[in-house]
Amino acid sequence: MWPRATSAPASSTSTRALPAHWLDGVQLATMLGVFEYLVDPGAVMSALAGRGVALLCSYCCADLDPNAPRPDLGWINAYDMAGFEAEASAAGFTPAWRYLYEGKQALWLWLPPGADAAALTPVGTPPRATTQQRPSLVVGGFLGRGNCGDEAIFQVIHETFAPRFDIVASVDEHGAHRGFWDWYPYTKSKIVHQNNLACVSAQPRVAGMLVGGGGLPCGFVADQVHAARLAGVPTAFAGVDLALPRAVANPAALGDYLRLFDYVGVRNEGSVRQLAALGLNAEHGADWALRLVNDRSPEFRLAPKRVALVARELPLERIGWGYLDALKRLVDGLRALGAEPFWLPFCPEDERFLRELALDRLAPMERCWWNARRMKQVVGSSGALVSIGRLHPLIFAASTRTPVLSLTPPLGLNEAASIPGKLLLQCAELGIAQAASVDEVLAVFARGAPPTSDGDLLKLAEARLGRMIERLRAVFGG
Repeated sequence: MWPRATSAPASSTSTRALPAHWLDGVQLATMLGVFEYLVDPGAVMSALAGRGVALLCSYCCADLDPNAPRPDLGWINAYDMAGFEAEASAAGFTPAWRYLYEGKQALWLWLPPGADAAALTPVGTPPRATTQQRPSLVVGGFLGRGNCGDEAIFQVIHETFAPRFDIVASVDEHGAHRGFWDWYPYTKSKIVHQNNLACVSAQPRVAGMLVGGGGLPCGFVADQVHAARLAGVPTAFAGVDLALPRAVANPAALGDYLRLFDYVGVRNEGSVRQLAALGLNAEHGADWALRLVNDRSPEFRLAPKRVALVARELPLERIGWGYLDALKRLVDGLRALGAEPFWLPFCPEDERFLRELALDRLAPMERCWWNARRMKQVVGSSGALVSIGRLHPLIFAASTRTPVLSLTPPLGLNEAASIPGKLLLQCAELGIAQAASVDEVLAVFARGAPPTSDGDLLKLAEARLGRMIERLRAVFGG
């Protein structure tokens, strides 16, 4: 039997304390296959427990695997199960559960002092309650997918409300882009899966639930909205579109759902009218991304000849040779006029679309769709932008005063059906010029440059966004 604990000679190990700043903002520490290599596991546990950090850890206990070649593996201690649990208890932890993997590795979830096992989430335990604890705001939307427009919306929501609330991002983690958790502002948010109902019902810490952004609001977090209402948590639905005729088979049911919200603010007048027909009084707001802050990377300076081209991804079965030929004529025509066209995909699907159709061979590509601020800087530093079916490039161009055109996707007989209603409405609300064909785009550039959006309409939209935000602050008490 191995002794309860042994350690290697001091000359070959380090006993430095765990740096305190490593634990800033941490709720859960995961240490799998780590404790066997530590000189003083109890000190590490004490540092975690003392900061209120839950611990998920493993350990190969000496009594579970007495034949393990511990010195050969570089392991410098040898606790049996009772000894390891005694170290954790002495550090201040209490066990939430223990599980044996293949009979040799033990896994524990340890709770710090004051934590409630019933309040566990997929990310760990909420911070211990204090008189200074900030309330949280749960935000649902098309998050974590790398769609630059929706990521811009989340950034603005985060920066608007983070000074008062801790932001909880409700994400469909099954469809999210791998690594999204390393993007700003997810790095400063708590992330939960969209079927986590506890995150919206833990009164009094939850100040509200906000569904924001995108044109598919009823596909997002409806179960969390219901859970919030049952818990008496204020709910709001803001900065979205509604397209009832094509997207909703039962408008009355949609009306019943939207009546769950304490506040409804939509980003175009068309949606206001549609909701009025359902007996709902919605406020005419604006797109959140109008407030997105520009990045200031030295890599991008004003380049009047550069023309950003954004092509929204479409099902490949809809793409005929005419589409490919039209975009080639667009690129070649712009070059003939002295411009420097480049592709600016606004999401991973746009990038894949360009590569699958070999369109990326026609012009260079700027890849930074995961960084909304950088994308807005790229748009603002370009001489002009042409968006082929994408909304948020137009929003970015409007707010940076970049010359801009919205081009109908060249799909032949299907052209009329290829233009999203929200795009048409936003072009009207911001005074963005639209082109029906590649020839029309080239004719505009031959005369000089496209116009910018309408400055007066932009100011009105920005004012509406400001009013929408103030209404939301009143709903959430902040």
